[in-house]
Amino acid sequence: MPFTLAHPVLVIPLRRRADLTALVIGSMVPDLTHFVGFDINRSITHHALLWPLFCLPVGLLAYLLFTRLLREPLLSLGPRGLVERLVPRDRQPRQPGHQRLVLLGLLIGGASHLLFDRLTTLEPAYAWSRPLLAPMVAVAGIPISVQDLLRHGGALLGLGLIGWWTQRWWRAAPRRPLSAEDLGPLHLQPLVRALIVIVGASVVLAAALLAAMTEDGVSARHLIGNTVRFAMPATTLALMAYAALWHVWRRSVWPGGVQR
Repeated sequence: MPFTLAHPVLVIPLRRRADLTALVIGSMVPDLTHFVGFDINRSITHHALLWPLFCLPVGLLAYLLFTRLLREPLLSLGPRGLVERLVPRDRQPRQPGHQRLVLLGLLIGGASHLLFDRLTTLEPAYAWSRPLLAPMVAVAGIPISVQDLLRHGGALLGLGLIGWWTQRWWRAAPRRPLSAEDLGPLHLQPLVRALIVIVGASVVLAAALLAAMTEDGVSARHLIGNTVRFAMPATTLALMAYAALWHVWRRSVWPGGVQR
C-alpha cells in the first residue's frame, strides 16, 4: 500500500463535488491505525464491502476532531501567508446540504483509498504476480521488486501532484487582512515552533530506539518502518495536547469569545 499521506491525490480533483476536508480525511481514514496506534484488522478497514462500516463513523469523528479542535491551533503555527489565504472555520459560508457533502466526501475518500491500494498492490494469490514480488535488484542492501516500485513510485507521484496543486492554490488564493485573533500568540510562535521541533525529534529518536529493540538484527527497511509506526501515534497525541492548550489559552485571553 502507498504512503498514507499520498492518498489524497485521487480526491483533490473532486473538491468541487464534496467537502474537501472530508475528502482528504476519508482518503486516509482506512490507515487510521498508523496515527492512533490501535491495531484494527485490515480485513475490516480495507474490505471491499465492509469498509464503510468503519470509515464512515470513524471518518466523521476524525472530521469533527480536526475542524473543531485541531484546525485553528495548527493554523496559528503556520506562516503568515498561509493564514492569510485560509478562511477561519467560523467565517466559512455553509452551502445548503453541507452535512450531505461531508458524508459524500468521506465515502468517496474511503473508496479512493481502496482503489489506490488496489492499483499499486500485487496479489500473491495470482501466479502471474508472484515473479513481480521477487526482488530484482538490491540498493544499499535493500531488495527492490516491481511491487516496491509500484508502491513507492505511486506514493512519490501522489506527493508530487499534491505539491503541484498546493503551489497552484498558493498563487491563486486571495489574501485577506489579519487580526491578532487569526494568528494567535504571535510573540510565542518561534518558541512554540522550536518546542515542536525538539519534541518531534525526541519522539522520532525514541521511536527508533524502541523499533530497534523490537527485533534482533532488524533490517534498515524494517527499522524505518517501525520508527514511523511508533512515532505517528506519539505525534498525534502531542498535536492534540497542543491544540487543547491552545484553546485554553484562547478562552483565557478572550473569555467572552473572539470579537470579529
